[in-house]
Amino acid sequence: LKSRASEFLFYALAFEESTPMADTAQLAIFIRGDDVHFKKTKEFAALYPLRDTT
Repeated sequence: LKSRASEFLFYALAFEESTPMADTAQLAIFIRGDDVHFKKTKEFAALYPLRDTT
């Protein structure tokens, strides 16, 4: 992901919160980018548990 992201001309981070059946909220982070040929890429970057949140 690091090597592909270094080729992006433009990029954006997308954050999504979800609460699965385990009742622990999770934060998913995605990176979206366009390279020099305007090829669009969307990659999953990370998933973090959000404990003690409602």
